[in-house]
Amino acid sequence: MEILIQSLIYVLSPMNLLLVVLGTVFGMVCGALPGLSSSMAIILALPFTYTMEPVPAIV
Repeated sequence: MEILIQSLIYVLSPMNLLLVVLGTVFGMVCGALPGLSSSMAIILALPFTYTMEPVPAIV
């Protein structure tokens, strides 16, 4: 139980929540633009995850 609480604290940090919101907005914009598919949106977002810490890159 202690590990679960620690992981929730880490995942729900303000920086990770900001990245979730930015990822959601990016996904909505790519979904609204004609010609951009979901796989193309992942390809466009993938280079940004290389310089991130592991948990924010996954979240």
